[in-house]
Amino acid sequence: MKKVKTIPRLMFEIRPSKALPGEVATFAVRNIKKGAIIADIDSPEEAVILPRRYFKKLDKITQKKINSFAVLDEDAEYCLPADLNNIGTSWYFNHSCSPNVAYDKRGNYVAARNIKKDEELFLDYGWMFDQKFKMKCACGAPNCRGLVTGQDSLNSEFRKKNLERMWPELRKSSLKK
Repeated sequence: MKKVKTIPRLMFEIRPSKALPGEVATFAVRNIKKGAIIADIDSPEEAVILPRRYFKKLDKITQKKINSFAVLDEDAEYCLPADLNNIGTSWYFNHSCSPNVAYDKRGNYVAARNIKKDEELFLDYGWMFDQKFKMKCACGAPNCRGLVTGQDSLNSEFRKKNLERMWPELRKSSLKK
């Protein structure tokens, strides 16, 4: 086992969501200044799509885990981590149309604004998913879109406002559209 002299400063912890009862969420454990790196992530965790008909064939334990971590989209398909045994940070950020977490140019999770200790961390799913993604939204933000999709990044007004906050590959790929 490797010995270390330091470890990264703790920025967040996982606990029950205040915004989404029955769900888990990521919370700041200290005040975080705008632009500060929350989690150093070089690439997004692989996600897969599981049609509902295949979900029904899974054992109850796996179904329960999927219901806890997956997003069920309007096409009755689950967007979930490729490996439920190794769920990374990004799966604990819930969605908001007024998020306090964004991506930097490298793909790190950064504070989109100043975040207070014990504040729940949110990411806009329109900044990170492929074009097939769709999800009903009821985040309650004044600018709630009602429907969050992978197509949001192609909307010129949305892109202009959010381009610097999107996942780097999405910035590049959506520029070509």
